[in-house]
Amino acid sequence: MFDAMEAIGLDTLKATRTLQAAGFDAAQAEALVTVLGGPVLGSVATREDVRDVRVALRDLRTELKAEFDGLRTELKTEVDGLRTELKTEIDGLRTELKTEIDGVRTELKTEIDGVRTELKTEIDGVRTELKAEIEGVRAEFKTDIGQLREESAGM
Repeated sequence: MFDAMEAIGLDTLKATRTLQAAGFDAAQAEALVTVLGGPVLGSVATREDVRDVRVALRDLRTELKAEFDGLRTELKTEVDGLRTELKTEIDGLRTELKTEIDGVRTELKTEIDGVRTELKTEIDGVRTELKAEIEGVRAEFKTDIGQLREESAGM
């Protein structure tokens, strides 16, 4: 046990002598150094441990990279599918709206033609009424002029 402690830099002889100088007997000092040195050795990584951790990290990195690549491909496929769905839906809406606009256009043209016909009919009616009224006023003037002539001739 002492050899392993020396390998990690723990001077067991110095530690034992320091404990003996503090009042411990030799057996107590050696036991204490052994007990306290055990956890130190248990928590110290060897080169092999470090190498194993590096290999494990390299393997984990490779696994994660492969998983990310798979996710990237999966998401790209999903995005492409959504893009196609949305384009199809937009095209459908475009067609639907064009049809609706054409329907409204036809309705409005029909309504405009109806209003135009109504107005022409009304204008023709007003024109006829005004012509009749003008003819009536003209006839009255002729009568009045004729009467004025008769009266001026009799004077």
